[in-house]
Amino acid sequence: MAEIDPIVLVAQNSRYTHVNLALRSLRAYLQQHWPEHPPIECLEMTIQEPLLRQLRRILRLNARVIAFSCYIWNITTIHSLTRQLRRLRPDSLIIWGGPEAGSAAAKWLLEEPAVDFIVRGEGEQSLLELLRCLNTVEQGTQPDPRRLAAVPGLSYRRASDDGRTEICHQPETARLEASDWPFPYDPASLRRDRDRTLYYESSRGCPFGCSYCLSSLDRQLRLRPLDQTLRELDWLIEADVRQVKLIDRTFNVDKSRAAAIWRHLTEAARKKPVRTNFHFEVAGDQLDDEAIAILSTAPPGLIQLEIGVQTAQPHVLRAINRPCDLDRLGRQVAALRQSGNVHLHLDLIAGLPGETWDQFGESFDFVMNLRPHQFQLGFLKVLPGTAMATDARRLDFAWQDDPPYEVLRSDQLSFEQLARLHDIAELIDHAWNNGLLTGAIDWLMPHWQRPWLFFTNWADLCESRGGFDRSLSPAARARLLWQFGLTKLRGREATAQSDWMARAWRDLLRLTYIESGQKDQPDWLGYWEQSDDPTLRRRISGDRQALSSSLRHLRRWRVDRVCFSLPEFAASGRLVPADDRVVYDLSGLYPVRLRDI
Repeated sequence: MAEIDPIVLVAQNSRYTHVNLALRSLRAYLQQHWPEHPPIECLEMTIQEPLLRQLRRILRLNARVIAFSCYIWNITTIHSLTRQLRRLRPDSLIIWGGPEAGSAAAKWLLEEPAVDFIVRGEGEQSLLELLRCLNTVEQGTQPDPRRLAAVPGLSYRRASDDGRTEICHQPETARLEASDWPFPYDPASLRRDRDRTLYYESSRGCPFGCSYCLSSLDRQLRLRPLDQTLRELDWLIEADVRQVKLIDRTFNVDKSRAAAIWRHLTEAARKKPVRTNFHFEVAGDQLDDEAIAILSTAPPGLIQLEIGVQTAQPHVLRAINRPCDLDRLGRQVAALRQSGNVHLHLDLIAGLPGETWDQFGESFDFVMNLRPHQFQLGFLKVLPGTAMATDARRLDFAWQDDPPYEVLRSDQLSFEQLARLHDIAELIDHAWNNGLLTGAIDWLMPHWQRPWLFFTNWADLCESRGGFDRSLSPAARARLLWQFGLTKLRGREATAQSDWMARAWRDLLRLTYIESGQKDQPDWLGYWEQSDDPTLRRRISGDRQALSSSLRHLRRWRVDRVCFSLPEFAASGRLVPADDRVVYDLSGLYPVRLRDI
């Protein structure tokens, strides 16, 4: 029998900085349990990579068996790639796996003849048995139906006795024991990928039943043994990787185990500096006082928590089967925010059943008032196979037929309202989450009664000026915020106070803009070095002469002036009239603030 050489496992990641955990875990399992395996290649690409280039990379490996890892963010491009591969290499055997393939296996096999096999559920054992079967198939012949029927979790086409084609679904295999998952990284890959985002799982399954989530279909929670988990996390620290994201659905479902892991990481970082950042997805209301105490002592930059608030409306939480003590969540997040040691990422979902426009605004305020470092305003995905798909039909939702199955209209929100929320999400992403204008927004937002009014009013102004019609530069985004602030600060009548406040607002925005890493000098921001006023230019020249001897070690530096007291602003957040100087080191990639004078 001719051997298939090699086998190619293909992933399309959302971006290059991410690595694909599924491919690496599958390869590690195959290598561990199939001693005589043919060469197994992992090919990671991105959804942005041109299709023809992807085809070329796959075909150059001269593989007959090609397996794809399918998710909602890549299934559309994988679908197209699969069709072209079939045209270029008709004898190929194409396998799909992953949640987007397995949850609708019959649909894909009926609609896409280029797909030969779909692996459902956990893929390690199923893929192993399938590849062993295919490895004995000579070119131009079909796999033995009896061997295919023995592959657990496999969906495929089969000719019936009367000549018709039928879809077969073999029962899924028993779940792997948590200690049997292979560690997906070898020393070489850790060295190669240390500056990317690596993924790790210390548990599988989820005890909760959120109606919109595919994880609710696997309620069997399995926890990797604690000693094994700690050992593997230590390997990642020793490899000096930049970031590790744990993909556990709810990391702190076992509170004592979560505390032990956080304590271990904190103690490791105290012994010697640790570059690695660890990202955990947790239930905020399940954070107990012990967890808060441990996390509050973690070195800054070590731990990042993602907390899915989703909604602050109790009746909506009940509708999606997501129990949550919102008061406790708020208290625990506030305690972490006050400690300042943990990076906080909070999520909301727009379009949930029963949540009106005004109620969503209340949920928005709840999250924003907790002051997250990152605020993800996401949108409901009506995923096939979930309870939400049934509820959405009953409630007459409208959503995209194709991935990512995003809601277009809920039972309470119109398409236009959801579109406006997309605008607000864009403002949050490009002005708050990336740190571009966070400091200025922090000061300006309290001039509105609620964060919700601030962002909806800002979105209205941006739309009126074409701010959502094209991709904007950081300077253009900052200018829209400056103009928005002036509408509130100048008021209806010009006064000396309102004129000063307008100048202070521009100075504060300039300060924020520079310290977000921007080196350009938009003229509307009023940089003193660009002023045509001879008096101001003389003052800047004097500043530079006075400071030149003490800053001669710097290749490039800049002096700026603001019309308010920097110490008072740092202490209280208030703008008080003054004449303060700021010095920036421009020698590196980003400006660094050296001193206030």
